[in-house]
Amino acid sequence: MAQNLYKYPVVDAGMLRHRITVQQMTEAPDSLGQMQETWNDLGTFWGLYRNLHGTEAMVAKQVKATAAGAVTFRDLPVDLNEQMRLLFDGHTLGIVNVDPYSAGDGTKRQIVCWVEEIREPPV
Repeated sequence: MAQNLYKYPVVDAGMLRHRITVQQMTEAPDSLGQMQETWNDLGTFWGLYRNLHGTEAMVAKQVKATAAGAVTFRDLPVDLNEQMRLLFDGHTLGIVNVDPYSAGDGTKRQIVCWVEEIREPPV
């Protein structure tokens, strides 16, 4: 049996069981001609989301909760970067870091994104 020398274990394609949408922010003029930021879908792909940890802290007398995770993709037709975000199971995930060569062989066949959940403040 060959030893796995990869930085991260290669994820079997059968483990990619979550549908994850990749979005990119663009600016478009609104009806008044002012530029508005909007999020456009680049595609929905199979991936694996793993929750790594969550924290809760008191900030300005309010509880601030954060959740961090990792999303693994294989053979994406999109070059991910930190200006994009992911949508998964009703949650918005901001990309903190992208490791495109996590398979260890430079082929980009496995991509790991480190993410944090973006929580909108209550209205």
